[in-house]
Amino acid sequence: MFDWLRNLFKKEPVKSPIFVTANSIVQRGIKAKGTIITIGVDIFSDLAGTIPVYSLEWGNMSPSGTYTRTLYIKNKGSTEVKLNMLVGAWNPVATSSYLTMTWDKENTMLSANQLVPFVMTAKVSPNITGITTWGCNITYQGTTI
Repeated sequence: MFDWLRNLFKKEPVKSPIFVTANSIVQRGIKAKGTIITIGVDIFSDLAGTIPVYSLEWGNMSPSGTYTRTLYIKNKGSTEVKLNMLVGAWNPVATSSYLTMTWDKENTMLSANQLVPFVMTAKVSPNITGITTWGCNITYQGTTI
C-alpha cells in the first residue's frame, strides 16, 4: 500500500505511482481548472437545468490519467443548432502538448430548448513534465445551420 513511500528511501527512482514534485514536496497530481464560455447554449450540472456551470474543476490529475465529467447542455435559442467545443487560452501554453480534451456531442444537432447530457473527457499524457497547475477556456457553441 505504501510502496511509493518505501521507494522514496531507496536509491532507485520511484516507479509507481507517478508524482509531480514541486518545492521539494511530493505532491499528488496536477491541479486543473477550465473556465466555461458559452455561445447560444447553456451548461448545467443537473438534468433539470437549474444549476449553471461556469468552470470545471478536474481536481488532481496524474500522468496517463483519463478523467470524465457528465454535464448537461441546453440550446437556449428558438432554432436547431449544431454543437461544437473549442479549447484554448491554455495556461501555461505548454499544457496543450500534454493534455487533450474531448466531448461526445461534437457536431450533434440540438433542437430549440432541448437539454441533453454530455460527457467531457480529459486525458493526460504519460510524458507530462514541469506542469503542476494548469487552466484553459472551454467554449461550447451552438451554431444555427
